Amino acid sequence: MISIPYKKSFEFEIGAKCCIQLAFEVNDKKYVQQIISSLSKKVIGLHMRLNEKSDRIYYVNEKPPIIKIPNFKNIEKATMNFGIHHKVDPYARFGSIGYNDNMVILNVSHGVADGGYFKYIAENIFDDTNINIPSHFPYEAKEIFKEKYEQSPNDIAFWDDDPYINRIITNDPSKLYQTFE
Repeated sequence: MISIPYKKSFEFEIGAKCCIQLAFEVNDKKYVQQIISSLSKKVIGLHMRLNEKSDRIYYVNEKPPIIKIPNFKNIEKATMNFGIHHKVDPYARFGSIGYNDNMVILNVSHGVADGGYFKYIAENIFDDTNINIPSHFPYEAKEIFKEKYEQSPNDIAFWDDDPYINRIITNDPSKLYQTFE
């Protein structure tokens, strides 16, 4: 089985179970299975999992988790419900697909997907000429910007330790997102 070491850079999104969702709403049921098939072939996070020791990420060449969800009138409520009730378990997979009669929802760890990746997926959802999972594990920003990273100063606080970047301030705690756990 193909694997890579579990790097510290993945830990924030994966360890904190930060996920992002991409939802499709269609007018005809026939598109639901097409979208599920396309996502299953394109989204590498649906084919990755963390091992029991939490020290390696494995590629899994099996059908990803696909979950039938209730029909909702509102795609936002459907997406929220799916994210809350079907959390990503990185030891099983880094993502899953939820669907009903007219919606398909992709829920993936932010450690292996971002908005730019979702834009690419959405723009190519029915493109059968480019349907295979990338032949590599997701690149890390540190790898992509290696030269700039090595030339940057190293005495700057990392964003998660910097109180000027990472903070939540409110004058009304009732406006904060409420967890359902």
